[in-house]
Amino acid sequence: MITRGQFIEFSERGKEIRSSAKELVFDLMTASPLCQSGGAGMKQAEIFRECGLDHGDYPSATSSNQ
Repeated sequence: MITRGQFIEFSERGKEIRSSAKELVFDLMTASPLCQSGGAGMKQAEIFRECGLDHGDYPSATSSNQ
């Protein structure tokens, strides 16, 4: 069973991971011409793939299904 202290620790670590992921996505979108005004844009699955946030190359779990 997870103690309250462990729960708080996991929760804080999760917040740090989310913050880092948001920063990574923001940096990608700022650097990509596709995401600039007048650009074609990027789908969420493409952004996840480019940032290394997908599950890799699994035949039954494509990036668009993750």
